[in-house]
Amino acid sequence: MNEKIIEKDNPEKTNIDKAIEAAKNNDYVNAINILKLEPESNKSSYVYSLIGSYYIKLNDNDNALNNLNEALKKVPVYNGAYFLLGNLEMINGNYSRAINYYFITLLNQIDYPCVNLNIGVAYSKLNLYYQSLKAYERYIKYDENYDLNEYKEVKETLNRNIEISKKYIMKGKEAFSLNDFEKCVKLYAKAVKHYPSKSVLLNLANLFFADKNYEKALDYYENAYILSGSNKSFIYKMALCYDKLEKYDYAYSYYDLFINSNESKLDYSNIIQRMLYIKTKAFDDESVNRHLTIAQEYENNANYELALSEYTNYYVLTHRINSNILQKIKDLKQFVNPDKYYIKNAFKAIDCFFEKRKFDEAEKICNKICKVSKRVSSDYLNAQKYKYKIILARGGH
Repeated sequence: MNEKIIEKDNPEKTNIDKAIEAAKNNDYVNAINILKLEPESNKSSYVYSLIGSYYIKLNDNDNALNNLNEALKKVPVYNGAYFLLGNLEMINGNYSRAINYYFITLLNQIDYPCVNLNIGVAYSKLNLYYQSLKAYERYIKYDENYDLNEYKEVKETLNRNIEISKKYIMKGKEAFSLNDFEKCVKLYAKAVKHYPSKSVLLNLANLFFADKNYEKALDYYENAYILSGSNKSFIYKMALCYDKLEKYDYAYSYYDLFINSNESKLDYSNIIQRMLYIKTKAFDDESVNRHLTIAQEYENNANYELALSEYTNYYVLTHRINSNILQKIKDLKQFVNPDKYYIKNAFKAIDCFFEKRKFDEAEKICNKICKVSKRVSSDYLNAQKYKYKIILARGGH
């Protein structure tokens, strides 16, 4: 676990420089004392976070926490402080709280060193395999310290598991072509165990659905939903599963979400008729409020994908009138898909830097967006267009 925070370049020999030099020699007590000499007016979020990080090295968690809180008083969204707060929670075994702090860090800096690695470790401690996998993949995608042993180990493990998974998928397809569905399911299940791709999860779900094993089908649809970052294409299938299982509150909610997440010109008359019938199966307050209770439990355990689903179910079943729940849904969507949220804010930052003619800073963020987004996406293309706009503003051709 890495306690480093971003260090600022400063050509002068300041107290910060002296403290960092002392810390490099593992003299954390001296480093803290040097920083305490700084006048109160100079004690920025960065300084308080440095002090906090050195207290962590000394296993003085109380003083570390006090200084990190001071850092956030100065700048409430300071990434270094949230990252170190996450590390403190990891040390204390509070993995859910650690994940929460790490995600707050990601929302403002998606490629912050080692945050995704730590999220992956924390999720694995909570036995949330799919969430852990997503974090490890972000770590490999965004962290550029390729020489770290952790980086090499994670990348090698992912690549090895992907290759094993592909072999089982090929055998599964052969079994499917021979109508040996039982063997196909077993092989796909082994593939998922090594690397759970969305396509294989969906294939397994469809096989179980065709076999009328709706419990199993639902399990795989939900896992695909988690891995995809809440892909809307799975909503209808999940609604059908819940309907078949006579879990009508869930079925009604997912039918409603499906209709509202797709094109309004489509014919939903059959679904609407089914919803009208389901509505006659009265949902009492206890069954509706259960969704809220379950959502809070999922959120407390950092299972944000399922927490989001349950908060959404509650919101739909209570006629979409609770503004607090709506805000909770918006907040959790950021955690479920931090890349999307980061890109949205990054474009705003580019506009700001461009207007101030700070072209170097604007270009750096453009490069980050290109790294985060897919090459075929509109975000990638818009970032490339902005880079060309920056070249023209500099007087280039």
